[in-house]
Amino acid sequence: MPVTPPGYKIWENTAPLNIGSPAVLSGWYDTTGYTTLLVTAAITNGASGTTAFTVEGSYDGSAQDSTLAYGTSISASTPAGGTTYTIQHTYVRFRVVIGVANATVSTFYVQSRA
Repeated sequence: MPVTPPGYKIWENTAPLNIGSPAVLSGWYDTTGYTTLLVTAAITNGASGTTAFTVEGSYDGSAQDSTLAYGTSISASTPAGGTTYTIQHTYVRFRVVIGVANATVSTFYVQSRA
């Protein structure tokens, strides 16, 4: 399996998400080569809307592990420095869920870090 060096883009989403759409669920990404994720998000919802971004982990790239969680999800825009998550699994994926009202901005950028 090729190594992903620190500083590389892992995943991004730039399309506004709608309440009628299912949750966005990325594929599994091998975490070989980095130990931290840097997530930057720009989120704008309609009236009383909510957006939640979460990191999920797996040891085999097919079944989600529920024994180690990645803590609080991102539900509001993050500063330029982003939010970091320490890698706890061999594979990670990303879930974005919209609730109550459509989002007008749902931009997420996930980058590998040493």
